Amino acid sequence: MEIFVANPGQNPDSRHGVRALYERDLLDVFATTYVDHPDDPLSSTIKRVAQSVDPSYVRQLERRAFHDLPFSKIRTYPWWELLRIAADKFIGNLTITDRIWEWGEHRFDQWVTQQVHDGLDAVKVQEHAALATLKSARERRIPSFYRQASQHHTFFTEVYRQQGTEYPELDTDRGHLHDSPLSARRNARRDRELELADYVLVNSSFTKRTLTDAGTDPEKILVVPLGCPEVEPKPQAESDRVTFLNAGTQSLRKGLHLLYQAWEQLAPDADAAALQLIGKMTLPESLRQGLPGAVHIQGSIPHNDLMDRYCKASVFVLPSLADGFAMVVTEAMSRGLPVITTENTGAADLITHGENGFVLPANDVEALVHQMKWCIENKHRLPEIGRRAVETARGWQWSDHRRELAETMQEKIEEHKPERETDPVQG
Repeated sequence: MEIFVANPGQNPDSRHGVRALYERDLLDVFATTYVDHPDDPLSSTIKRVAQSVDPSYVRQLERRAFHDLPFSKIRTYPWWELLRIAADKFIGNLTITDRIWEWGEHRFDQWVTQQVHDGLDAVKVQEHAALATLKSARERRIPSFYRQASQHHTFFTEVYRQQGTEYPELDTDRGHLHDSPLSARRNARRDRELELADYVLVNSSFTKRTLTDAGTDPEKILVVPLGCPEVEPKPQAESDRVTFLNAGTQSLRKGLHLLYQAWEQLAPDADAAALQLIGKMTLPESLRQGLPGAVHIQGSIPHNDLMDRYCKASVFVLPSLADGFAMVVTEAMSRGLPVITTENTGAADLITHGENGFVLPANDVEALVHQMKWCIENKHRLPEIGRRAVETARGWQWSDHRRELAETMQEKIEEHKPERETDPVQG
């Protein structure tokens, strides 16, 4: 089989998606924007120039490193992405950077369309960057797989409106991206892409639920949970003080304002429990002022340092209101950390409540208070729950995700073969 993959970004799950096909000799080409690869003369030149200006720029470019494929399997359309990175670095205007991102996505889609040919067995594309490509694939009767990384936009728009009503003090400086004519135009494009795609690849049953509720045919939605990192469990022992950890963007979507509220209600003695908050703070500082007891707040830290923090904590807590997956959950589990999360977090698919973690209703502060209080009062039970979390992570690694993804796609492509063979356009 020859499967063409197009994705302007290269986050961990998209990289594993490409690897899944390459490992089984199913990958035709991976089309992307900028990629850092030792065999790419362009990226090598750009890194040399960046090094002479500021070494920190090089580190940012190296986040796009993708050395798992030979460069012969990669095609790049880098210029708009490089422009976006430069605008973000030198101009720092959110609106300008956002518009460059949108224009770049559309032009990437048009460029990818030129790469699609009749000899392909399938195309795999990314939401918002695939409308023209999906039209071309449908005209050629090539099966298409559409990667939907998070919940349907109507779900989060409703969450955004509801939380803005309940908590008017929340920062809404990015509201134009969720509830505005601009977002309406972009979401209409996503809806059209969903209609055109033969199959929709999602990471969780939560995402599938939001798509189904929005009218997407459930038969074309394929759920393949993301994998867990290699396990490196921390020593499991009862600690004198229960340390609750949250890491990631402190945002409305992640429900961090609900965690602040729950901690205020819980108000534990500093000797009994502590709260650590790590990540970019996007909520008003006033919401965090006056949090009682032992609270430590810190900005973003390197990923390796974060993995160490998991090993020093007692419980990871993520009360998300809308999260397609949340890889911090699987990271925490791989280190033997019990997780408190919600049914609106995709990674909750890997958790059985009370056995290897805790799954709560979303937007329920009282349930969060109750569960955190339980952890403090039953700290002797946390090590065993952590051990079960590790076993869950060990049983669903990234290699398992790649295997299931490749097998799922192969199966659906085979189902399309009789249809393509009888199509007169295909001969």
